[in-house]
Amino acid sequence: MHEIKILVPRLDNIGGIANYYKTIKKHLCDSYCYVYRGKAHKNESNLCSFIRMLKDYCYFIRKVKIHTKAVVINTSLGKNGFFRDGIFCLLSTNIVKIVFFRGWSPQFEKKINRSVYLKFWLKRTFIHADHIIILSSEFKQKIQNWGYTGGFDLETTVVDESMIRDLDLINLQRKREKDKNTKILYLG
Repeated sequence: MHEIKILVPRLDNIGGIANYYKTIKKHLCDSYCYVYRGKAHKNESNLCSFIRMLKDYCYFIRKVKIHTKAVVINTSLGKNGFFRDGIFCLLSTNIVKIVFFRGWSPQFEKKINRSVYLKFWLKRTFIHADHIIILSSEFKQKIQNWGYTGGFDLETTVVDESMIRDLDLINLQRKREKDKNTKILYLG
């Protein structure tokens, strides 16, 4: 059976990506498989960090080498994710690559725009994706300006279902379709 492998931080980590995949895991069918990557610890030496990353890359290669239809690489446009996850992109050969940009640093974006080397890395890694998922429509134009011509999806984060358990979503949707002035208050 061919699987879709999703590169995620370990689910016991604190943070948005780990929480997102912890939340949706129960809704995914068996053809989805998580591939975990480590997280740098505060007191981790450079040598330990390097060894941990090498182990993560070797583990990733072993996991995606067989029975893989596609790989989803969760990243952010920031210094750490840009290089770490760029290597995961390079290691994902001969399979469908989906890159999910979950964070975006405007300062790092400016660095990319000013640097020939960072643009080169971007084009060798993320711009080679078969599909890109973004959390804001404003990022689409920026990625296209860097040379990406593939497909996009605009995605969102998740909701704790226990907060909407008693909500009648079908009737709410009908009501909102009739009301042209619906307002949504986001408390995030």
